[in-house]
Amino acid sequence: MTPAEMLAELRALEARLRSSEVQAAYRERPLAERRRLVAERAELSLLIARLTTAGLGALSARLDELGRDLTRGLAAVNGRLARLDRPAATLNALARLLGLLARLAVLAG
Repeated sequence: MTPAEMLAELRALEARLRSSEVQAAYRERPLAERRRLVAERAELSLLIARLTTAGLGALSARLDELGRDLTRGLAAVNGRLARLDRPAATLNALARLLGLLARLAVLAG
């Protein structure tokens, strides 16, 4: 996965997390889960911005190390969003992906 492809996928995920479908699924969830969704969505936005400004050379090198895990993480979150049957599991998958992205941002820093 190239840095451009990764950023495009992350931006698509960010938009999907803001979709009316996802909003409707979380509307009736407990307040703690709704707050967590908002916080993790904001963290994703910050990490996308940070990765966008990272040096492409450094980002490419780190993607070689973390690319497989990032691909799996994106697939897990997107799979959960496709079903929206277990919102807490979706948040857990998103949290794992955010951890990988934060690690990538620090390494590419």
